Amino acid sequence: MGIFKGDDNGNANLADNIKRIEFLTLLIRAVYNEADIGDGSKSFVDVPYDSWYYDIASFAKQKGIVLGDESGRLMPENSIKREEIVLMLVRALELKGGSAKFTDIDQKYLYYNEISAAVESGIIRGYQDGSFCPQNLATRGEAATMIARMLGVEFEDNPPVENDAEKINLTWHHITRVGTTTTGEYMDGVNVISPTWFRIRSFTDEKPASYEYKLDGDNIYYFQDIGNKEYINDAHKKGYKVWALFKSNDFSPRNNSGFLNDPDARRSAIEKIYEMINKYSLDGINMDFENMLVEDKDIYTQFVKEMSAVTKKAGVVLSVDVTKYSQFGGTWSLCYDRKKIAEYADYVVLMAYDQHGVSSSEAGSVADLNWAEQATIQTLDEVPAHKLILGIPLYTRLWQSQNSKVIRTNAIGMQTAQDRLEQEQVKAVYDERTGQNYASWEKEDSLFEIWLEDETSITNRLSIVEKYQLPGVASWSKEFAKSQIWSVINKNLRR
Repeated sequence: MGIFKGDDNGNANLADNIKRIEFLTLLIRAVYNEADIGDGSKSFVDVPYDSWYYDIASFAKQKGIVLGDESGRLMPENSIKREEIVLMLVRALELKGGSAKFTDIDQKYLYYNEISAAVESGIIRGYQDGSFCPQNLATRGEAATMIARMLGVEFEDNPPVENDAEKINLTWHHITRVGTTTTGEYMDGVNVISPTWFRIRSFTDEKPASYEYKLDGDNIYYFQDIGNKEYINDAHKKGYKVWALFKSNDFSPRNNSGFLNDPDARRSAIEKIYEMINKYSLDGINMDFENMLVEDKDIYTQFVKEMSAVTKKAGVVLSVDVTKYSQFGGTWSLCYDRKKIAEYADYVVLMAYDQHGVSSSEAGSVADLNWAEQATIQTLDEVPAHKLILGIPLYTRLWQSQNSKVIRTNAIGMQTAQDRLEQEQVKAVYDERTGQNYASWEKEDSLFEIWLEDETSITNRLSIVEKYQLPGVASWSKEFAKSQIWSVINKNLRR
């Protein structure tokens, strides 16, 4: 029995994500007779009357299988999440009962009963690590397997089974001005891109720009939006999901505190985020609030909780960036309640870099391998493995020292670093201690040092993802990368 017809070349493309309307069509045709579907009289606002699936969408709405969002949208072309599949199955088949046990959901989960019923039926299952991953996008292979189970079909050959979830391969895109309409050169294997589009800005004497919107509240804060719909279209055509980054108030503890402790400002900002999700058809939000007062830890957690309610309502992913824990980390580390944040966010992104940064008094790696692994282990004490994305650097630092004292350092990209070594006619050697290639040279009374980010270091870093069964990786940032590095990341994530 053929569940998928395949493309023009006869390929089923089972590893590809399946769209909401594609799964809905499979489900409707499997459960109901074609004659029952009939001509649709009322559909969704985003389903054109002349679309091939108008009758399917209308029938599904009539039967209550899909409800649409508060704006009356079906979002048919969006890839479907496992959670959304559960809801469709439960409503179409009127499933009930069950008591699911997974590592990533409990009885407090919004759709726990529905997931339990679907799992009890045997149609959908969890993953080998004990997780269910409700926010993961379903593949065509998973969908085919579910429909086959529902129909009681036995596969004669190898069935398209539910494999481990596709790893998240996110890269940040550092955008600072309005008008960026493209994601740039295609990045092999990348499936999520996070443009730095939104931020909170404190009031200054300068006139607000046309893309800045005043927030409610006792103080004066602006929400900055430098997003672009052409960018979204370009990303989606290349197969990238877009988790737009939402940045804190210039990483200023005082400004962050003023904003976080103003309930009206928080509410107003969250409303703007919800507006942006719909405006740009976003797939997710990445919260990047850093350098906050330690005493604001709880109120920031509350802000994440408030944000998660909106992202769940919109049906998009919420990821939250955190640094590694350090008892001496002050406003850069002690400001996060990582355990609580993990309860509300779909993913927590560990920014495992800046071991040695712009203010370091000694030269060193941006993040040596052992340091990054220990940061991961430490974070896993508070954040479940299935929610922890490993942040990795695509940049390195060139250090200049005199008399063992750092006098200058700057962040540079992979190609710039390689060009500098060729210019100085220096060869890098592998440093076992850091897991990186290292080079040094002397010039004009100065010692120059560099710990490279390249194929070797990236491969080593991704071994952490595999070792601890993390859901994926996030790289800062695409501007620093050599084009060849994307295939290296992709290859290692697929091991």
